[in-house]
Amino acid sequence: FPSHDNTCHGLGGVGKSWIAAYYLHEETRYTHRLWFNAESLEILETQYINLLIQLRIVSPRELDSKPRSHWVQTAREYLSLREKPTLIVFDNANAYGELERFIPERCHVLITSREIDWPGTTLRVDVMTSEDAIALVRKHLGEDPSDADVRALCETVGNLPLALTQACAYIEYCRPLVTIRDYLTRYESMKRRMLEDRRLSPGHSHQNVWITFTLTMEKMREANPHSLALLYFAGFLSPDGIPLKLLERSFNSLPERVETAEAFPSAIRPLVHYSVFRHQHRHETLTIHRVLQEVIRETLKLTPDSYHAFLRLLMKVLKAFTKMGSYRMADIRLFSPYLANLESVGKHFESCSLHRQVLEDEALTKEALEFWRSFTFAYTFFQNKEAREAVQEKISACERRLYGGETLSTQEERARAFCEANNFEEAIRIYSKIAKIEHRHALNRELTFTLSSLGLAYGEYGMAELELILLKTAYRDWETDRKSTRLNSSH
Repeated sequence: FPSHDNTCHGLGGVGKSWIAAYYLHEETRYTHRLWFNAESLEILETQYINLLIQLRIVSPRELDSKPRSHWVQTAREYLSLREKPTLIVFDNANAYGELERFIPERCHVLITSREIDWPGTTLRVDVMTSEDAIALVRKHLGEDPSDADVRALCETVGNLPLALTQACAYIEYCRPLVTIRDYLTRYESMKRRMLEDRRLSPGHSHQNVWITFTLTMEKMREANPHSLALLYFAGFLSPDGIPLKLLERSFNSLPERVETAEAFPSAIRPLVHYSVFRHQHRHETLTIHRVLQEVIRETLKLTPDSYHAFLRLLMKVLKAFTKMGSYRMADIRLFSPYLANLESVGKHFESCSLHRQVLEDEALTKEALEFWRSFTFAYTFFQNKEAREAVQEKISACERRLYGGETLSTQEERARAFCEANNFEEAIRIYSKIAKIEHRHALNRELTFTLSSLGLAYGEYGMAELELILLKTAYRDWETDRKSTRLNSSH
């Protein structure tokens, strides 16, 4: 790659990212080598800001003082001033116009993209030559298959590396029961079925991958249905970094899972064997190809209820992961993958029919409300003011649906006003409603009142006279304390 900006472009599945990863790993003349996921500009901005934090150029507390564009420019300038040779990979970029403000001046840049219109030096990555494709099959299956069978397999899947890898993994995992000829028979049968039920259109650009991967999914359904469930979860997550802990939590949320210590490892093992996932041991994350994710989601859409069920389960799991108490937030590098996955699930949620049902179904509205609030926490953590304001509008829409046209803050203000007027019955009614919607439960049997900084309890309270007396007493005690000192504790 002789120039400053270099691009590998081609169809999905031809090996662009593999070439970039190999070059990044093997090219020794660069002192610093960086890899950025360029599929989303928001995620790319976050990665640049994370770099500044990790290098201690800026602290998280400083981020809100200036717009994100300022910090992106700061990171770009820092990289431009590096005296030692630096290589940066922008993987899966969409357009040069979007990417230009991220590209440092003095670094060597390698871009991978499905688009063809790029400046600088471009390398079109095509399917493999017949010789290379045969060598890949031999690497996986050895010398046993005949030359004719190997050549037939390569020609059938169009010498496409991703499809060949899937086919070889299937045969390797199932042999000696499945030979290349057996696989080709199953391939043609699956192709006919997919064309008949219109899952595929003739001439589809990724037809070969869709067929080989659908065969793999059917084999998983037979061998271990839990592996298929993990695959469905992965279809909605960030392709470049799925934390194993996140996938394990998702697996544990399945209602029909087998509760044994070996259940999750047994479910994940076939996915690695079938070359669906690549395990990044250093970071304890998994990666999956974007084309495979497309196949997974389109397969799930054949049964919309299943599509929605897996998406809703992921929303609940990710919401739990963004709570301070359930994840150690001290290291921003550890939390970054969860933000990428949170945004990925949010994107799919907004683009599917489930999102249109939010304001019609109360239970779904509550789930969506909690999910969008987890974004607020994540964006606060990353000091992304613009994104935080955008998601607040979605939160307000859900709250108005649940609180009869008002937001939660408005309800709380009304309750406090009733308390100021000694109208505790109305205050209790409002706080009881909040408790049921927000799942804030006090210990009613012991009459424990958790005071907020403004002095009133959240919880489900009846109208018993004793409870009213205790609530009035607690509020008056708080009023007395408030005049002398600021109260921030619980009674």
